[in-house]
Amino acid sequence: MRSPTILIAAGVTMGLAALVCGAKRQTPEGAAGTRWEYRIESAARLSGIPSLGNVQARARTPEELEALDNDIAARMTDLGVQGWELVCIQDNRSFVFKRRIPPDRS
Repeated sequence: MRSPTILIAAGVTMGLAALVCGAKRQTPEGAAGTRWEYRIESAARLSGIPSLGNVQARARTPEELEALDNDIAARMTDLGVQGWELVCIQDNRSFVFKRRIPPDRS
């Protein structure tokens, strides 16, 4: 029951991200047939906590907040190694990434 709700929310968020971040704008790369795949990650997921509501439970001191930021930075670095580029941050709650789809993969 929860899965369809998550998929719908992700679809709506991705659509909004495309509009807000200008993903539909035609670029010289886009004109040449370059294809991209997109990924939206929540700040909670990047920080390794179940939800943003749990941030207060996990981080109460400046040191704990810094550790939380370091967790997010480490996961974002992992995504960068996988070829994902940060495109947009929405309301400090979600991050939109994109990466080029190789020509031999559709």
